[in-house]
Amino acid sequence: MDRPPGQQKAVGIRDVARAADVSYQTASRVIRLPLLRLLRLGVSGAGALVLNRGAKAAFDVYAHADGYYTVHADYASAGDSTLGMDGATAVTLAATRGRATAKALRLYLPAGNNRITAAPAGGGRLTLRDLRVTGAADTRGVTSYEAEDAALAGTADVSGNTWTSGGKYVGHIGLGAADTLTFQVKAPTAGRYVMNVRYADDEVAGSGSYNTNVASRTADISVNGTTNTVMFRNSYSWSNFWDLPVPVTLKAGVNTVTFANSAKYAPDIDKATVAPLNG
Repeated sequence: MDRPPGQQKAVGIRDVARAADVSYQTASRVIRLPLLRLLRLGVSGAGALVLNRGAKAAFDVYAHADGYYTVHADYASAGDSTLGMDGATAVTLAATRGRATAKALRLYLPAGNNRITAAPAGGGRLTLRDLRVTGAADTRGVTSYEAEDAALAGTADVSGNTWTSGGKYVGHIGLGAADTLTFQVKAPTAGRYVMNVRYADDEVAGSGSYNTNVASRTADISVNGTTNTVMFRNSYSWSNFWDLPVPVTLKAGVNTVTFANSAKYAPDIDKATVAPLNG
């Protein structure tokens, strides 16, 4: 999901980029829980959330800016459990044989709302007492790639725009299989990464310039030959650049990341920022 500037925060979500710790109590952040019960364990808040096999809890966390934050999990588990983001496992919570323990994680959160899920990995039980997010955005370990410095093919070209990060962007990507934008992305280790794509799209469909006629664009994003089609919502101006976090799996070393669309134009691209999900 893209997170346009000025987007309203979800009800009850608090800012994580403040100096004070922010605590997301489990009892008020639950969805899709077929087997849920609450226990009083003598801790602050509503007690604890117990997730049995097949259950899942989701926590909506708002970040002011892109970067790494410290996520603290207070939990106990009979078997391994997981915390996930963007449909992928961010970290495995090791089994504690039922004993309460605390784990601090450094996770990359794009600006806007982020959904962190918790679930037992197997047939065990996860007791989650608290999930806290602390600190300000830390950009150490984050690498930015300007589109104008990437490899262009076909009709893809560089144009100027003062609202971009470097004063330039790449447009006319797509409307032909040979019209592409290709980044060479370096990864220190193999694993799951977040690629934040900064883009603009003000395409209008039909003969009238009405909000109902705005059109989203798609890009076929290929990572080392594996391609996924990603939708980019209309940003309502060619000078209004939004960020869309795209989860990617990278190998250690140099990775080839290509933006294409053989049938239609892809959005204009300003830059791509890449960071390991678990830093």
